Amino acid sequence: MYLFAILPLDSIAKAYMKDAVFFIFGVLTIAVGVSKTGLDRRIGVVFLSRIRNLKSFCFLFLPGLALAASFLSEHALVPRPRGGGTRS
Repeated sequence: MYLFAILPLDSIAKAYMKDAVFFIFGVLTIAVGVSKTGLDRRIGVVFLSRIRNLKSFCFLFLPGLALAASFLSEHALVPRPRGGGTRS
């Protein structure tokens, strides 16, 4: 945008440093750290080693999924248009 003189540098910085962009950048940074240390595999092994049948899988997996989904914020959802909800 700056290269083609569409927007000045201040406007570009304001456009990209919204809270949603900063949130997603932070989540991706944490995800890289977790995967580099192998913590994701260790959590998976601990979680899946306790499961013996489908009933115990549902008993452990569904509450865990509900807990993880409770932290989902509006930033992770599909963006919706602001204003009246219609685009013209």
